[in-house]
Amino acid sequence: MRGGSEANILRESIQATIITNTHKIKTNLDSIFKPYFITLGFKKLFCSLTKLTQRGKEQKRIIHKNNLMKQHELEDLEKFTTLQYAKENNLWIDDFYSLGDRTLVGGHEHTLVLDCQNKTVYKSNNLINSRYLITNVLEKVDIQNKLFPETYYIIIGFTGIDNGKTRPPHIEVVLKQDYIPNLDKAEPFEIKSFMGNLGFKQTTPESYVNDSYLVFDLFPRNVLKDKEGNMYVVDAEFKYIKNLQEVNSKRGVEKEKKISKLEEGMNTIRVYELKKPNYLTEAHRKNSEGAIKNFNRINPSKIDWNKEVERQKRNARDD
Repeated sequence: MRGGSEANILRESIQATIITNTHKIKTNLDSIFKPYFITLGFKKLFCSLTKLTQRGKEQKRIIHKNNLMKQHELEDLEKFTTLQYAKENNLWIDDFYSLGDRTLVGGHEHTLVLDCQNKTVYKSNNLINSRYLITNVLEKVDIQNKLFPETYYIIIGFTGIDNGKTRPPHIEVVLKQDYIPNLDKAEPFEIKSFMGNLGFKQTTPESYVNDSYLVFDLFPRNVLKDKEGNMYVVDAEFKYIKNLQEVNSKRGVEKEKKISKLEEGMNTIRVYELKKPNYLTEAHRKNSEGAIKNFNRINPSKIDWNKEVERQKRNARDD
């Protein structure tokens, strides 16, 4: 009898934990997208996560006695939750390529399409650089928009493959970014000087750090420049130093902490216009304002887009 009673208590505790975490994720997905899609008339956002982990053995895999989640379990949780939200709120993009009229050269992380008329590039992020966690993409977007508002991202939805209720879906995050024509790759010494002017210290040829952020993958293909010398970080990887310190101090992924991180991550992504750039130095502010001014005066009808696509191909290559 005692064993049965303890099992019932554990089962009830598991159910309560799942329902609580479902509410947290639902609330914060709402906070990320409601500013963009305020006219959609939000319906009930999620079914219970119990439906995503229907069988008892699924629950046992996700809720451990030591309150830790394995990497693949966390991936599945985020993917199922995001798919449900996207489908219920018209944020699922069936045909990513329909967003643009030309394809561009991407890397191993992004597939790119270009909308010439609106000077916009759409990026489908396959999560490979983010350890397959949507939370990490949110962190990347948050830091990108704080540090480099001239190349800010907006998350417009999700795409991928729905594999049904029993198999995790393939999820990609769809990002929107201004496309700035007539740029060339910056030289490594120019990137080092630019980041130094922002107060960052170089740790490897492509990595920089300050007290708050780690910025890496700053290869010349990811940092471009215009004729006036303004710099544009069009693609990079980012981490909060405090988050790195927490990860390095623990062996597993603590469930409650990770759900909290998901909550925090969702809350950080807002409509860009409502966020103030985090200018670190006067040189930082001047570069950003100069780059934005350059973009605003570009008339897309006067751009030879065939030549621009060829330029982008050259910029995307490693020399």
